[in-house]
Amino acid sequence: STYKVFTGNMTAATTTTTTTTSTDLTHCEIHVDQSQDITSHIFGHRYYDLSIFLKCKGVPKYLEDDSNVELITTIICSDTRQPLSSDDVEFDHNPCRFNQSGHTSTRFMITGVFSSPQHQLYRIQCVVANSPMVKPWISDAFAVVQYKFGAVRDLCLIDGDKWYKDEGGKTNFLHLRLGLFNHREQHIKVRRNVEFEVELVYEADHSRVRNQEILRVESDQSYVLQHTNGAIDIRFKIEQVSSHHQRRRFQLKVSSRRDASIGPCLSRPILVLSKRNKPRKPLNAMSPQKQKEVVTKREKRKLLSMASDHNNNNNMSDVGQVKQEMVVAQNGHRDAVSTATAAAAAAPSSQPQRLRLGQLDTTRKRKKRKLNAHTHSQLKSDTTAISSMPANSAAHSAAAILSEYGMVKMEAVDTDTRRRRRRCHDDWRQQEGASSNGDDEEEDEDSGDNVRTSLLECCAV
Repeated sequence: STYKVFTGNMTAATTTTTTTTSTDLTHCEIHVDQSQDITSHIFGHRYYDLSIFLKCKGVPKYLEDDSNVELITTIICSDTRQPLSSDDVEFDHNPCRFNQSGHTSTRFMITGVFSSPQHQLYRIQCVVANSPMVKPWISDAFAVVQYKFGAVRDLCLIDGDKWYKDEGGKTNFLHLRLGLFNHREQHIKVRRNVEFEVELVYEADHSRVRNQEILRVESDQSYVLQHTNGAIDIRFKIEQVSSHHQRRRFQLKVSSRRDASIGPCLSRPILVLSKRNKPRKPLNAMSPQKQKEVVTKREKRKLLSMASDHNNNNNMSDVGQVKQEMVVAQNGHRDAVSTATAAAAAAPSSQPQRLRLGQLDTTRKRKKRKLNAHTHSQLKSDTTAISSMPANSAAHSAAAILSEYGMVKMEAVDTDTRRRRRRCHDDWRQQEGASSNGDDEEEDEDSGDNVRTSLLECCAV
């Protein structure tokens, strides 16, 4: 069959006659593995490799030995889709033939166009010859540059990517030494000053961080790379932790303001944290008294956890037995506590009951809330009644006394509740039994209502 092949001058198509074997390429697609060096900005006068696969429904296409399936690669302008001439681009192995496993490779180098004063964008296009059923592959747009910004001395981070913003005080800045590099990755000096700008981006997709105010650069920072030095130090810090940004890592992007022949660069990924947690002090480094307190807390925590597990399984031990274990734990006898706990877990109770170590406190708090709500509602009604009475009447004075008594009563009840709570807590520790003292509170409430009734009768008189 006859087809057109772009060889030599890419603008001139030469007709070549080649005998090919008919190969079914239905549902086939072109997959290109670009080199990691191919980014949004690539160097001129430097070769870049392309590894290309012909796949059918995601699986590499198997081709016969006598099949001559070839791939044509071109560099086109992003807006006009016109191919570059041979003076601006060079290829190795173009067209290139697919092997039996459906793989081929080529490489290209762009020359001359990086001197353009504007940001001209280009794309890579791969087409299977004489196979209109295979969709052409087109890359993302990229620019060609002569130099790139780079790190002469990169960031100093902890564990590869961590930086703690709340350590070191006001002088805690990240240091990046910036310079220019050519296509051979060599640090160079140019004969002109280069103005640049910085911004904060995310590592995953290099998208710009919306709130750029979290990037704080040192106040006396210069944004001009002098030709005499060839390098400049950038001191900056990030004011927010990565957890506020879905735990994404940041990168500092440095780009030229006016020179299109200089490409940008990205710093190392930065995971911003607040501060490091202090390591726990080992027991053998503590005083005997401190060791006893730490062991007591740990055993108490362990017993509470076991009690919670017992509640979930409806296989509870006696409340008094658990209290006894708590007392033993507070005395520091770890072996006795472990033995008693294991025995309680192994011997289920004949009458399972729900164990609540904080049941007494819960009942007391419920009654306290009920009493406070009742008192506040009475005070609110008294205040409304006082506002409707004449200012100098006897009823107004009596009602004011009643309202003041209600406030004093509420404070007295709160004080009495705290006193009973402490007494109940002490009784619980001494294993003398615990009582909620609910009847006393009800009596206090009843006695308070009787006094209020008497005062209201006086007001009526």
